[in-house]
Amino acid sequence: MISAAALVLIAGVNAFLPRLPGFVPPLPPPSLGAAPGGASEEALLLSLGLRRLLADVWMVRLLLYYGAAEEAVRSAASESSEVSGSGGYPEIAARAAGILSLDPSFSYAVLYASGALGFNLGRPGEAIELLRRGLAADPGNWRYRAYIGAIGLTKNGDRRGAVGLLAPTLDMPDCPAMIKSIAAFLYIKLGESAKAAAIYRKILETSHDPGYREMARRALARLSRGARSRSRP
Repeated sequence: MISAAALVLIAGVNAFLPRLPGFVPPLPPPSLGAAPGGASEEALLLSLGLRRLLADVWMVRLLLYYGAAEEAVRSAASESSEVSGSGGYPEIAARAAGILSLDPSFSYAVLYASGALGFNLGRPGEAIELLRRGLAADPGNWRYRAYIGAIGLTKNGDRRGAVGLLAPTLDMPDCPAMIKSIAAFLYIKLGESAKAAAIYRKILETSHDPGYREMARRALARLSRGARSRSRP
């Protein structure tokens, strides 16, 4: 749940978005009530580094926007079932593109949104287009290229090839927990439970999301039960 202070900050930022030179606004954010406005808030935001702060605010909005879907993804992944679907969330790519327009180095937004589109929502074309926009802003970012390849291979049913491309990104600080859980899921489907367990342990160690940590605990318990049952004579 987002704090009241964060809601006030987001509301205050709304008034200043149109004043940014060259900023192309994303689609409208969720309703947040009346914005406090005022010169003091503008001066504070400017003193903190306006573009990056606004990018952080838009990232919060993106997480809130897709949060309900992520809960469903975590629930499905915890049961090791197929995680996909094409419905809903038409704004996710536009919101991520808006963040990118504020801060071209904000790769997490692109990786998060493209992962949702390519692996969870069944819309690989939108995912790859967003990743290409990220590459245009940051041509040296090899993670974008890895995601493009992994999404393409997943679409073609090549799980081993997809997880092979994702594997080098899993220890990066900007790798979303969503992608780690997808990689673990792919390893389970490939019969490589030890690699899946290692990823779930990494989620437990590094994720700040209680939902993903709980999913990882449940998955590890299930993998442990499966290993014990296989070892019995």
